Amino acid sequence: MKALNSFKKLLLLILLVLFYNISVYAELSQELRKEVIAFIRVGYIEFPEHESGALPIGSITINSQELSDAFTQYGVQTIRRGLPEFADADNS
Repeated sequence: MKALNSFKKLLLLILLVLFYNISVYAELSQELRKEVIAFIRVGYIEFPEHESGALPIGSITINSQELSDAFTQYGVQTIRRGLPEFADADNS
């Protein structure tokens, strides 16, 4: 009888974890639909020094009018480096 109660508790715990993971995945899935990964050549965008997270579009220098127009057209709000530790000098 005690083993059956332990099994029920374990099963309930597994179900709770499963439902939690499904809800987190669904929420994350919605956020991922708003993200785009793009390679932009060196010199088109300049990030402030020592900044590695997502930054508001207004705090980044965009050296291409076409790129700036595209960001505006598609409602880009933040940009972040895909490889924050990468330095432009590494590309030479």
